[in-house]
Amino acid sequence: GTVKNHVVAVSDITLARQHVEQLQRQAHYDALTGLPNRVHLSQQLQAALASKSAGASLLTVCYLDVDHFKAINERHGVEAGDRLLVELADRMRRSLRSWAGGDDLVARIGGDEFVLLLRTATLAESRHAVERVLRQIAQPCSLGLPGGAVSVTASIGATVYPIDGADADTLLRHADHAMQGAKQAGRNGHLFFDAEHDRRAEARFVALGRLQEALDREEFCLHFQPKVDMRLGRVLGV
Repeated sequence: GTVKNHVVAVSDITLARQHVEQLQRQAHYDALTGLPNRVHLSQQLQAALASKSAGASLLTVCYLDVDHFKAINERHGVEAGDRLLVELADRMRRSLRSWAGGDDLVARIGGDEFVLLLRTATLAESRHAVERVLRQIAQPCSLGLPGGAVSVTASIGATVYPIDGADADTLLRHADHAMQGAKQAGRNGHLFFDAEHDRRAEARFVALGRLQEALDREEFCLHFQPKVDMRLGRVLGV
């Protein structure tokens, strides 16, 4: 009834743990830049909307697209384009700030498209933050090319929560919509999503759709009201 010895079985799970961590990283981070990917961005955005930031009352969602990136790949090659994306990602990562309610975030969601979540106290600060990112992007990049440094610009669309009180997916769509507007306006700039303008445009679109349906169903009854020259007592038109 006494213990004479203990038998210990030891199994080294280091490789298995490393494999799991590698899979988790591949699932949540971009392989090229090391930034969070679309999946991780979605999780962080959901968390940011669910919590109330302390020290920062606004969340600025920015959708960034590098201007004429395809031309960089065609002129200097895909490897140079990848080096450019890595450099731009590092610049944006270094520009992020920490707040009591959480940190700023930059994610690469594919190609030359990035999303930034910037916590700010005022709308003016949101605009300054977006302009700061544009200035950093515009700095020349030394990619080791024979022609010297390469300069690029970017177009940014932004929307501000809770002024834009949409859900996470809609916020990203609004920011993307504003980014397309910035590109149409000449690129190398930013545009903030106007929620009220969008609501008016949507209401007008719905109204036009209802009118078209009513016309197709012949639901209108047309009445003519005569226009009369009262002096001559003559109908001039309707």
